[in-house]
Amino acid sequence: MIGSRTMAGHSMPLNTVLVILNIAGLAVTAMAFHEAFVSMKVLLACIGIGVMLLTITGLILLKGRLMMATVARVFVGSLFIVSGLIKANDPVGFSYKLEEYFQDGALAYRIKELFGAPGFSMESFIDSALTISIVVCVIEIVLGVLLLIGGKMKWVSWFLMLMMLFFTFLTWHTANCDPTKKFTDRDTYELSDAKQATQARIKIDASKTNKDIRIISKNTQEVVVDELRSPQCVADCGCFGDALKGSVGRSLTPHESLWKDLILLYLVSWIFAAQRIIEPNSIRQNWTILPLSLVIIAAFCWVFDWYFPLVFAAVALISALWIYRSGGRLLGNHIGSSLIVTFWCSFFVWYVLKYDPLKDYRPYAVGSNLNARMKSDSPLDLRPFLDAEDLTKYELELPAIAKQLEGSTTTGLRLKEIAGGTTLEIPQIEYNVESYPLENYQVLDTIEVANPDFMEVSALELILKEKKLLVVVIKRLEEIDPDVIPELLQLQAQAKKAKIPMILLTNAYAEMIKNFRSKYGLTIPTFVNDETELKVISRSSTCLLVLKKGKVVGKYTHNSLPTFDWIVKTHLSK
Repeated sequence: MIGSRTMAGHSMPLNTVLVILNIAGLAVTAMAFHEAFVSMKVLLACIGIGVMLLTITGLILLKGRLMMATVARVFVGSLFIVSGLIKANDPVGFSYKLEEYFQDGALAYRIKELFGAPGFSMESFIDSALTISIVVCVIEIVLGVLLLIGGKMKWVSWFLMLMMLFFTFLTWHTANCDPTKKFTDRDTYELSDAKQATQARIKIDASKTNKDIRIISKNTQEVVVDELRSPQCVADCGCFGDALKGSVGRSLTPHESLWKDLILLYLVSWIFAAQRIIEPNSIRQNWTILPLSLVIIAAFCWVFDWYFPLVFAAVALISALWIYRSGGRLLGNHIGSSLIVTFWCSFFVWYVLKYDPLKDYRPYAVGSNLNARMKSDSPLDLRPFLDAEDLTKYELELPAIAKQLEGSTTTGLRLKEIAGGTTLEIPQIEYNVESYPLENYQVLDTIEVANPDFMEVSALELILKEKKLLVVVIKRLEEIDPDVIPELLQLQAQAKKAKIPMILLTNAYAEMIKNFRSKYGLTIPTFVNDETELKVISRSSTCLLVLKKGKVVGKYTHNSLPTFDWIVKTHLSK
């Protein structure tokens, strides 16, 4: 009864109405600042903010703080579990986004600007981006579970507040980033390091002609350089954005992401303010709060077209409550609950790191039609090519590539220099009497010469149109796991025997490709693509795509490569 009276405050009906109106006012306020309601911005803002201020006052006077905090707990806890799982589903992708934010032109730029600290840098975190991404995912899920069961609320509320302040700052930076603006970036080059010494000399030379570069100090130990640079603006919100693109067709805009975090920050503020009066759930409260949270999680699952978070949340919540009740003196507490949820999170992260995201929201997921993707509003950056001078017999075995060589030559002329007697061959299109006067040059013959416009061949048409195609993706040849080579060699031999084309996409120079072939004997036709797009295709270092006329019918990481017979039977025989 005490808990009930505390939840009710001075009046259960009035506080319930005030909570509903407060959330409605919050929604109207958010709508006011959305571009879809720009014509009604002032009206909606006045209504929304006015309702929020009145209801906040009412909740304070009627002791409804705990009720509002409980509603916030249910929503924020549910969202944190789903959001954490979406990030944990693709921790490598999340780490790529963190790497962008850790660049000097991203978040560090704001610190440089706000606090006048041009030497501040976050780039030291880049090497630890994956570890940080995993830790953030796990903490987010654990906080979500603890919120829902009411565990360790003082610690949880502080963690929540700090996380939301950080993420709100991050999305504020993204929403207000101006790529045309300039900021001062200070770099210190240690002359004892050969690489940094070379960079210092380059900067010193450049400062003589480039006004954006200024030498601050120079001595025998170091060179300090200030340089005006443009901020690095991050386009979207990472894994959450990828998930929305894959489900509803578009990501949140930077301003929508900011408002999402502002709403969460507001709700977290209620939890933070009520931290001293929030107690662990009673059994009765669990039977109310947890089913409601699962309904909210199910709604998010519907939005993201992925229902695993609902199953995971149920398992995590039941496990957390079970160990809280049955863990004895050592684990029968909310620390034990946190540990068991951390275990489930760690197992999930281990699985997706070893294989691939459980739910693939990326444009190269199984079932994706690459032809349609290339024609969409956000076309793929898939441009596999090879310089004409780097072509080998392996690429020329592909009819689609050999056909492109028909444009490698053009009609030309063989000329003789009358004075010296030397001959030269030029494309006919380059011939004119101004450059080659008749009194100085004699036309000897019409010949075939190399087409100066033929610079490279493309494998894009092959990927999009070939009836059956195996595509091996290796982001960096030097980082390949040698244990996967025998499997690739076997696939290469069997694909060749079955006359099914097999190609390799990577990001490497011709010399690196040559050395790789020499070292491992993997001689499948190889093409080069930007590494950023290769990261989009797969998070693992090596990946196999099975394509049928540009449609992805199979996708496997290096830890799960199937046999050729299995590929044919499962994907290519239908």
